[in-house]
Amino acid sequence: MNIKEQIQVCENNLLNAMKEQDVDALDRLIHDDLMFIGPTGELITKEMDLETYRLKQMNIEAYDILHQAIHLYQDSAVVVVTLDLKAIFMNQPIQNRFNYVRTWKKIQDQWMIIAGACVALHRDESDSQS
Repeated sequence: MNIKEQIQVCENNLLNAMKEQDVDALDRLIHDDLMFIGPTGELITKEMDLETYRLKQMNIEAYDILHQAIHLYQDSAVVVVTLDLKAIFMNQPIQNRFNYVRTWKKIQDQWMIIAGACVALHRDESDSQS
């Protein structure tokens, strides 16, 4: 399996772990020093992210990957993903399109996310109902 295929597998594993709320899998995929900027600009650490799934505050009902680009840089990869997401976050429905950027780095023979960010591409449909 080439490096791009390895990253693709990691991305699939990440999305499945998020959907299944598999904290152990997320723990293996996310580096301890993660720096992630959420859709409202907040800095999210690994522990904050894992706690969200431990407490079942993020429930992904469905996602559809619309676009994915993977760029390789020696022992690192940058992935940009556009996806439609339907979820419930802290009892609030989310149905929106997002762009994610994630940086994967190979550390001791394992690919891990070290940084990322998420941007909403259009307003959540539930906002338009008020």
